[in-house]
Amino acid sequence: MTKELIDNILIVKDTLIGLAAFVGMGLGIYNLFRERSKGKVKLKVIPKAVTGEGTSSSGQRAVRTSESDFPTDYIHELFAIEVINLSEFPVVIDEVGLFLKGTDRRLSLPIPIVGDKKIEWPKKLERRESIVLYSSMKNLLSLPDLQRAKCAFARTSCNSFGKGTSGALNGLIKFSRK
Repeated sequence: MTKELIDNILIVKDTLIGLAAFVGMGLGIYNLFRERSKGKVKLKVIPKAVTGEGTSSSGQRAVRTSESDFPTDYIHELFAIEVINLSEFPVVIDEVGLFLKGTDRRLSLPIPIVGDKKIEWPKKLERRESIVLYSSMKNLLSLPDLQRAKCAFARTSCNSFGKGTSGALNGLIKFSRK
């Protein structure tokens, strides 16, 4: 073997080792952030307009909701906020409501109506579990600063927040200005 061939083999070897080290470092950083995010509270909050009412196949009262539209031609007596626990562990939801623009003030849902039959508040949500909370439109529209709402929120017992907005919330805010 010539010295030139040996030098080329060493360059290829060093390049492959460097590439493997770079990939290993990238995977290590990825795993670090993934592990750190497992311990964080993650909530998805979806404000929804109630667009109709009916009866389910089992004979129970059921409501239709829309997160994209707020129907001004049919104003139902309820407004809904769905909270989904995307964390890797259970969380306790203590408060649900609306954040106000330009401030850290928040409007809590007055007397939330729990969508399922277990009427317990605060509500413990298991991993990947969700709950739909309803509020009376009359109570919501009577809130003094509803026009300044920017998003819906859910607060856990450890004081972590999940936030969300939708077309339905934007429609409610516009309707409250009339």
